Amino acid sequence: MTFGIPFTPPQASSIAGSVDALFYVLLAFTVALGVFLTSLVVFYAIKYRAGSKVERTGSVRAARRSR
Repeated sequence: MTFGIPFTPPQASSIAGSVDALFYVLLAFTVALGVFLTSLVVFYAIKYRAGSKVERTGSVRAARRSR
């Protein structure tokens, strides 16, 4: 998986491969979570942008009374 470029030093112990695998799994999880959270922020920023035609005036009590 290094594609000819040494990203990590040579393994110096018998568990180094497991530690490397754990590192890459945690890295992939972190990237996936970051992409997910960024997409949520972008989605809600677009959905609730200031220029949209959604009515945002009035109080919470007035909105509850109209139900």
